[in-house]
Amino acid sequence: MIKQIIKITLSLLIIVASFTSCVDDKNFETPQITENDTDISNTPLSVIKSSILQSLSLVSTNPDIPDSSTLIHTFPELNANEDNKIIVAAYVVGDDTTGNFYKKLIVQDSPENPTFGLEIRIDAGNLHTIYNVGRKIYIQLNGLTATYLDGSQGGAPSYPNQSIPDGHADINYNNIPGVYKLGVLGEDFYVDRISGLDYEKIITRSSVSETIVPSLISTNDISDATMNTAVEFNNMQFEFNELGKTYAGEANDAYDASRFLINCETEYVFGLMTSTFSNFKYLAISDKKGSVKGVLMKNFRESEPVVVLNSPNDVNFTETDRCDPIFLDCGTASTAGTTDLMVENFDGGIPATWTNYIQAGSESWETFSGSNALSGQSVRMGSYQSNDESSIGWLISPAINMDAQTGETLEFQTSNSYSDGSKLELMYSNDWDGTEAGIANANWGLLTAATIVSDDEYYQNWVSSGVVDLSCAEGTNFYLAFKYTGSGSSDFDGTYELDEVAIKF
Repeated sequence: MIKQIIKITLSLLIIVASFTSCVDDKNFETPQITENDTDISNTPLSVIKSSILQSLSLVSTNPDIPDSSTLIHTFPELNANEDNKIIVAAYVVGDDTTGNFYKKLIVQDSPENPTFGLEIRIDAGNLHTIYNVGRKIYIQLNGLTATYLDGSQGGAPSYPNQSIPDGHADINYNNIPGVYKLGVLGEDFYVDRISGLDYEKIITRSSVSETIVPSLISTNDISDATMNTAVEFNNMQFEFNELGKTYAGEANDAYDASRFLINCETEYVFGLMTSTFSNFKYLAISDKKGSVKGVLMKNFRESEPVVVLNSPNDVNFTETDRCDPIFLDCGTASTAGTTDLMVENFDGGIPATWTNYIQAGSESWETFSGSNALSGQSVRMGSYQSNDESSIGWLISPAINMDAQTGETLEFQTSNSYSDGSKLELMYSNDWDGTEAGIANANWGLLTAATIVSDDEYYQNWVSSGVVDLSCAEGTNFYLAFKYTGSGSSDFDGTYELDEVAIKF
């Protein structure tokens, strides 16, 4: 009997063990690959940057090289003796642990105070199980292709002392921050992903893992040198019109969603980009202020800087004293006033009594007619193909006395064309002195009750502001301002249109 019990017990243990061995443990640890800690690199990571510049210079002396290859460099294949290996060392600063980096690794040349960052395109997932943040890796560049992208036509790496090669005076040597990418050469000089079958032969995982120290920078420090590196910004908050949203879980979010951050000191605005495949996309963004850590990258059109998070824990917003602008919100009215106080349909152009002011860039508000004009003429502003790093234009009404009557209402119409990267704001002031020089010193607030056309509206549609109640506005010199903000660095940073502005009581 005792022997039978022992046999049964052993049999049960074997069965349990066999079931246990088949469990798919999703909480596996990063594999420990034991390589020698000796640094095997033989050239710095920045060789990618210098090689692209060298290729650019060669175009001026070799007419057989097409212009489309000027920002592309392919490293030589490994020769038969394998004595021409090109190996660089890097540290991972962006991985796919949370799903926010898709089929890519972001690396920089040192764990802290980096001088060069790079995106490596790889056709594989779960890369963090091998190449986690902080991991030192070695990349063999032979046969790989690198490119530089800044989102502009004919853009080039910005080198202060670099002369423009003969025959390329059209190259845009401005300071639009650009990014470097590494992969394999595809069609039409496109840098494609490294094969999922080959990347572990190309990228060697060291046993060294360091703590990545993000560089504390100002928005004024954004440049080629800080792109694709780990950074930290202080004194940041999400713009007020982003509050109440999730990171990337809204109905109209697709692939990557941007939530705009503003620096309370410099008023610089840029996006925090989150993948709709990230595991934190449904989390609500913070309504507080503080610091944010992430990887400084470019949006999917390569036109504007954005921050991409490794984790939502890298947003450390704990301060409640936000730096929001002044608001005026009397709500909406059920009916519009019946007596005109100020009515402008722009059919005679922009009146001399209105101020058309360029704060930044070269574009201003202008009249237009045609199929998309509302009736007669309308006004519009856009930075499309302006090549301006920043485009800010104000269209300000003449002074209105809001103390001489009651029950004022406002109505207007707006439309847009591909305005993804630009915005239109309705603002007001009751202390502006009426001069262009005084615009910067006046207190400008936002009128929040008005509806302004959204980015996803069909371009031929005009959208009503609704009947905006202005009965709580005060002052004998009350000004309305339509403020356009954009940049010419993207073809899709488009146009806003305005018409039929009417204040009545």
